[in-house]
Amino acid sequence: MKTVLSYLKDFKWQISLIVTLLLVQVSADLLLPRLMSRIVDEGILASDLKLVTSLGLSMLGLSFVVTASAIGVSYLISRLGSKASYTIRKDVFRKIEHFSLTEFETFSTSSLITRTTNDVMQVQTMFIMMFRMMITAPIYAIGGFFLVLSQSSTMSWIFAVLIPLLVMFILLVFRYAKPRFQRIQELVDSVNRIAREKLTGIRVIRAFNQQRTQVNKFEMQSGLLKDESLALQKVMVSIQPVFTLIMSFSTIIIIWLSSSYIQQGTLQVGAMMAFIQYTMQIMFSFIMLSFMFVFYPRAAVSAQRIEEVLLTEPSIQDPQNPQDFCDDCRGRIEFRHVSFKYPDAQENVLTDISFVANASETTAFIGSTGSGKSTLINLIPRFFDVSEGEILIDHTNIKDVTQHELRKRLGFIPQKGILFSGTIASNLRLANPIATDEEIDEAMEIAQAKIILEEKEDG
Repeated sequence: MKTVLSYLKDFKWQISLIVTLLLVQVSADLLLPRLMSRIVDEGILASDLKLVTSLGLSMLGLSFVVTASAIGVSYLISRLGSKASYTIRKDVFRKIEHFSLTEFETFSTSSLITRTTNDVMQVQTMFIMMFRMMITAPIYAIGGFFLVLSQSSTMSWIFAVLIPLLVMFILLVFRYAKPRFQRIQELVDSVNRIAREKLTGIRVIRAFNQQRTQVNKFEMQSGLLKDESLALQKVMVSIQPVFTLIMSFSTIIIIWLSSSYIQQGTLQVGAMMAFIQYTMQIMFSFIMLSFMFVFYPRAAVSAQRIEEVLLTEPSIQDPQNPQDFCDDCRGRIEFRHVSFKYPDAQENVLTDISFVANASETTAFIGSTGSGKSTLINLIPRFFDVSEGEILIDHTNIKDVTQHELRKRLGFIPQKGILFSGTIASNLRLANPIATDEEIDEAMEIAQAKIILEEKEDG
């Protein structure tokens, strides 16, 4: 959570302005019941129309201040939350871009997608709720309590019973919700992973007539997510009815006790009305806190998942003092006693491999499925680092140059072709953004793709 909260440091003046406006809003809102009490007791009951008009205009002015402050706070909080989440999302994506395949083995692709989208949205919502509720709720509760005492100390015992009940209820909900949110986020990852696998492998699934089997797998995970969500929502939906019930009983008790105090002359009607209003404000503050405490576990889980990405250092790093390849590089590749095993694996995939692939020669690797052909090729652009030995290009160890410099010198064609969103030209310009149309045409000729594209309607 600390890493995620550190993103708020860039918004110090916005936070100061938000806190100031919230203090103005809450202070003005807390004064309204007091003015209403005076209107009833000193104005209406005393038939003082001038005082009623004066205090009424004051209430109108305070209402305008409350409304204007609330609008300003909503705008600033929304802006802060959007900007902070944008920065977090950008940093998470940049971090993922620097991950090696080892990190992609640790974090699944579906999990990284969820962390970049859903988890960041949860943190954005937390920022908004944190400023809107965590600041205003304590002020409403504390301010309302002291103003209640100023109206009538004889009924303050009500809060000695009311507040512990509310706190106990909030803690019970919090204790139940926290593990549920953790489980829900894990199930979201699982559903995303299954959906991605099924959509990516749709041809294989159809070729083997496995649609029903795959649908059943997806429905099972979706069902688990549904069950967890429903179990959590059953608790969430109980919050407002419970608070409403407590609020209604509190109002009945206040009116019942106040009636006897009014008859005795120890309490005025306006004071009773103000007492009820302050009680409602105190209850409202606890409702806000309850929603915050219920939502916090989910946001905390999301923040933790984001921090896991941000704090993970890629296993493949550039050297502190990088070298450059020679200017007359020919492309000679040499493996010297190279061994490799995957992280957490017990045995090597490759053991003591040594060979030289000279420039202008074609070198092929032949072997059965799983013999390590793709793994060997993935070592050259440093998608993985060798466990033992070294790989040299033109007598320069690939670990002694930056990854950018290394991959700039290599042409790598994966087993599975991938087209990124955009045009054919934009895909061809991935390696060279300033490639001319003539160079693109030449590349298409070599790949024997030009004729196919020319046959297309927009070719």
